[in-house]
Amino acid sequence: SYLLRKPHIAFNDTEHADVIHKKMTYPFSDCICTPSCFYEYLGEKQIRFDSFMEYAYLHPNYFSMDQRIYNYLGVPRNEKFFLLRFVSWSALHDQGHSGLDLATRRILVSNLLSYGKVFISSEGSLEAEFEPFRLTLPPELVHSCLAAADLFIAESGTMASESAILGTPVIYVNSLPLMGYLREEENQGLLFHFHNSVGVVNKATELVEGNYKQCAGALAEKLLHNKIDVTKFMVWLVENYPESKKILSDNPQYQYNFL
Repeated sequence: SYLLRKPHIAFNDTEHADVIHKKMTYPFSDCICTPSCFYEYLGEKQIRFDSFMEYAYLHPNYFSMDQRIYNYLGVPRNEKFFLLRFVSWSALHDQGHSGLDLATRRILVSNLLSYGKVFISSEGSLEAEFEPFRLTLPPELVHSCLAAADLFIAESGTMASESAILGTPVIYVNSLPLMGYLREEENQGLLFHFHNSVGVVNKATELVEGNYKQCAGALAEKLLHNKIDVTKFMVWLVENYPESKKILSDNPQYQYNFL
């Protein structure tokens, strides 16, 4: 876009990816949009919006849980089920970091089976002992699975956020510092962050036995209340650019027209 002299609007919510973006992307961007909870200051190009990127596709204006999910999973509606998500740790910003160790994975699966069914989504290869629990779903039903689950245990930041805003409690295990959007969800009681496996099993048991799912649903509704519809915001920003950037720079409160 820079070579063609076309304006470039960037969206980013991942602070620890900024090492790359500050060299390879931001110098060529005209406008950098980040959630208001993004804790890096990026200068005069930055526009902060009061929402999460995940609301672009999971806001109630665009998403509702597909009720077929229970049939696909073979789980009665009154039976608890739990979803675990393992990542491959091969992404550039994941290098040198880690999540759940194998021993804790084994204990989690064994303990959770006492309360309901267990499904595992894995970005990389999966140990043979966990293959019977592998989640096999049409991709378009993954978010319905997150919405219906009673607990989500994840090494993936994006899916952790998706689960939180859908009202499913999240245990997020990742040695990386919390990104701004996950920090806000943690402050709202929707997400519980662990840098390693220590304490994860006890927290999972506490949440399941306390039926925290119902509480998380109410907290997710509260979180949504003052967040803008980021899709409407994006469309308006692009279609009216560059005037839209000037409007937001002069009056950041204008974004609340997109609640």
